[in-house]
Amino acid sequence: MGQPIKRVEDRKFLTGKANYIDDVRLAGMLHAVFVRSTQAHARVVKVDTADALSQPGVVAVFTVADIEGHVKPLMGGEGEAEVAEGWGANKSGVVCKALAGETVNYVGEAVAVVVAEDAYSAEDGAELVSVEYDSPR
Repeated sequence: MGQPIKRVEDRKFLTGKANYIDDVRLAGMLHAVFVRSTQAHARVVKVDTADALSQPGVVAVFTVADIEGHVKPLMGGEGEAEVAEGWGANKSGVVCKALAGETVNYVGEAVAVVVAEDAYSAEDGAELVSVEYDSPR
């Protein structure tokens, strides 16, 4: 009590010997980058992934249409089974999905995800995904 605690973890960071998540390389590893909404409270008219899919290194681009029925809501499940499985943590009635569907609720909500062989290709592919919004006036 009242004595400084000696820090033992600093040396590896100061000497450049620490491992970060970006240093991990596994065989067959892919990288994902989310395309995020630039609008709040808007209807998603169209998500065009064609240019991203033609980008070298891009393996796949997923939208809500691709994952519907395969991925459960992140929170706000509808029934007792979902609550029992831990999917019903949100009691407000708001359902939070992995990717936005017909509407986006806030700036930064994930609309699509680009999967590529490396992080740079994933970033480049994400920039090529075109999302058209219809914002209420």
